[in-house]
Amino acid sequence: MKTLQLKDVLPILWNRLGSNQLIFILGFLSSLSQSVIMILEPFFVNLIFNQMELEEYHFLYSLLIISTGIFIFLIGLMFVGEYLKQTSMARLQVTMMVESADHAQRLPLGRATSVHSSDLVQRVTTDTTRMTGIINTIINDIGYQLTMFILAAVYLFWLNWKIAIALLLVAPLSLLFSIFLRRKLQRIGQQVADQESIIRQLQQDALQGMEVIRVYSVGEWIRDRFILERKQLNQLYVKRMWWYQGLNVLSKTFSQFCFMSTAIIVGWLAIQGTMAVGAIIALFTLVWRINSPLQVIGQLSGQIQEILGSSKRVLSLWAAEKEPTETKAENMELVCNNKLQFNEVSFSYYGEGLSESKDKKHSSKIDEQLSQITFKIPPTSFTGIVGRSGSGKSTVAKIAAGLLFATEGNVLLGGINVVENLESFRKFIAYVPQDPYLMAGTIRENLMMAYPDIENAEEAMKEAAKKAQAHEFISAMPDGYDTVIGENGKSLSGGQRQRLAIARAFLANRPLWIVDEATSALDTETEKAVMDELRKVVNRGHRLLVIAHRISTLQHADHIIVMKDGKVHEEVNGGNLLIDHKLRIEKIMKDNESIA
Repeated sequence: MKTLQLKDVLPILWNRLGSNQLIFILGFLSSLSQSVIMILEPFFVNLIFNQMELEEYHFLYSLLIISTGIFIFLIGLMFVGEYLKQTSMARLQVTMMVESADHAQRLPLGRATSVHSSDLVQRVTTDTTRMTGIINTIINDIGYQLTMFILAAVYLFWLNWKIAIALLLVAPLSLLFSIFLRRKLQRIGQQVADQESIIRQLQQDALQGMEVIRVYSVGEWIRDRFILERKQLNQLYVKRMWWYQGLNVLSKTFSQFCFMSTAIIVGWLAIQGTMAVGAIIALFTLVWRINSPLQVIGQLSGQIQEILGSSKRVLSLWAAEKEPTETKAENMELVCNNKLQFNEVSFSYYGEGLSESKDKKHSSKIDEQLSQITFKIPPTSFTGIVGRSGSGKSTVAKIAAGLLFATEGNVLLGGINVVENLESFRKFIAYVPQDPYLMAGTIRENLMMAYPDIENAEEAMKEAAKKAQAHEFISAMPDGYDTVIGENGKSLSGGQRQRLAIARAFLANRPLWIVDEATSALDTETEKAVMDELRKVVNRGHRLLVIAHRISTLQHADHIIVMKDGKVHEEVNGGNLLIDHKLRIEKIMKDNESIA
């Protein structure tokens, strides 16, 4: 992505303020009372000294009362403005995070899994928060400084237009430094955000990989990796600090030069007796009111460039290729009773990441998983897929579930392209992977998420758990179905997690079941009981696709597909299998010795 400009980011943020735009504007206008206070101070000082020179002491009391009342009102208005701005900005931050999270959720599975989850978290939370801060920095902080600069310039012209012209011609030159360093600061900002993401990744790996780290005693190796990456981050922090300090030194040096030059002129005018004492004090104050905003704006410009570096990461997430959107919205209920067909499907992993390109033709192919796969899954059928590790079985399951998309060929349901009706298609899928993910929360929440509005929820949930052979161990837990199972069900065994995932699928009760080695952690007896329940869904008119290593898991299948090296190696049709399934299975095992 090219160097990011403010004009690329501000419209995005402003449009997402939506109905809060007016609230933010009112808050900004109200908070400008702080700028008015900064200018009224030298104005009232000038009045006070003028009245003291004229010995109009009775007027001083009235002036003090009036000025105090005005300042109290303006300070109150400033607090109201800050509240309105913070409220609107908080809402904008939520909107931006939700949208960024939605973009992350809609990444194709191949892209999402090629990026570390902590990097996506960094983009959705930290980088999005920084990006949101741009609108506050530009409109609020810089707006406040510019307002003070303009008011000070007007008052200075009223006091002495010659000094005003000289100062206003020279002072803005201090902004040139921030303009020259713009690209450098933005690049450093992106480097810092990228390195912070790497640190987050290492921390997450260290926490989630405790078992591996401890059993292999690689804690020192993990620590060394962290120290190395942290040193690089510290170097970037130091580098950023030096560039900021350089910018600040140049800006402050120039501001001091302007101030000292003005001081000499004002001192000379005072000696000549052409300026009153109050005007001299007011003028010195106004010089700072003009130089200080420009100095702060220069510093803020540097911060904005760093924020643009983080914004670049957010926008690259937004611009990355997303899952195909539903284009036809066919009535999938009408076609669900038709065959699901793989039509010469090939699938390859390419250089993924968060690239914007959707054109695979010019991308380098990383790994071909499937090649010209063709088969059919008819309604009311039990289809099994076997093959050695790496033969492409799980890839077929993910494509059948609408999680991965064929790089060549297509998947059809009743002649309708599944990709063009993706959202509708997924509503008919019950997918159970070998390593199912469980949400942090209770067992009840993890089961009910599959069908939150089901009638007789308690009874249906327990019935689904019984079919998955999970009710017994759930009931034995201290809080039963309300037991908290922690992050990804880490407190459960592999078999318990698989049974909960299968129970979730039973509760969803959808027409197409895809079970990807989801009984691999179960003992033979439990697996047989679960498979007996799964076969019953076929009798209810559903179709069942089971991926398995053990051929015994598929002994009652109507159709077995044997895969090898990403291709269909052999198919065994139902009729022969049901009559003489042992001979057919022995032949498959002989041809594919790794299948057991």
